[in-house]
Amino acid sequence: MQQPEHFISCDWGTSNLRLRLVDKNSLEVLQERKSNVGVKSLNQDFRQQNEQSQTEFFSQYLIQEIEKLVGNETAYQVVASGMVTSTLGLKELPYVAAPFAASGETLYREALPLNERLQLILVSGVHDDAGVMRGEEIQAVGLADVLNVKDHGVLLLPGTHSKHMSFEAGHFTRFKTFMTGELFDLISTKSILSASVKAGDFDEKARTAFLRGVAKAAEGQSSASLFSIRALDLLQKTTATENFYFLSGLLIGEELRYLQQEKQAIAVAASGILEQLYRLALTTIVEDQQRLTFITAAQFEHAFLLGQRKILATYE
Repeated sequence: MQQPEHFISCDWGTSNLRLRLVDKNSLEVLQERKSNVGVKSLNQDFRQQNEQSQTEFFSQYLIQEIEKLVGNETAYQVVASGMVTSTLGLKELPYVAAPFAASGETLYREALPLNERLQLILVSGVHDDAGVMRGEEIQAVGLADVLNVKDHGVLLLPGTHSKHMSFEAGHFTRFKTFMTGELFDLISTKSILSASVKAGDFDEKARTAFLRGVAKAAEGQSSASLFSIRALDLLQKTTATENFYFLSGLLIGEELRYLQQEKQAIAVAASGILEQLYRLALTTIVEDQQRLTFITAAQFEHAFLLGQRKILATYE
């Protein structure tokens, strides 16, 4: 019944659903389907009815989306991670306490048949004393092969809620969460500074402004420097785009400031402008450049799928 050459990757978050038909050997994505029906909105729909359980309601929607992706004639294993295992999702699973094995074998998994053709494998998240995550642990497992996880280091996964995941002796031991992306959005759109910042091209002036922000943060001056954005705008000494990148430099620099004093290896996995900004910030504040590793875009793109494939291998 199973299709050994392929599996379906399911990344179901708060706001979106992403399904991909994946070649197991090459991790080539053969087909893809995206939906803006995340677990939050579907959970709201679920609460408007009383005929099905939460698991039944979510499973029915997932089956429909999978059939739109691959039809209904072939059997597949479906590996699902993200918010799908939260209280809002298809089935709540308990968090696994850190540390967890970089191989992924100690993550909590549960198999659930969707129908006679589709076998769903749910993967839960991780917690420690100060935080939780669902989804990033799969990326970390996928990236373990390009990290020297037997040594001592930290993996950075920049984003709305950036994760810094420490690793040692083949395990991810603990993690920190920084609300860098969310703070940037709140300050740039909701605060008094919102009229003084504007997104734009990352040109040489923007680069200089960004590095000024990083330097201020490295000196412990990020909070004290925020209002200067408003003042410099009113005095017409900087452009709104320069202010945009200065603010970014302040917040990213504050996130990374503690790494100046660390002696461990530092690996960064990001893409696009985030990769550029974190690379620039780290190469500015970290003196020992040999401690830095920047995951390639191709490696980062495959990390989630590779992590899911490792989980799938434990069921074969």
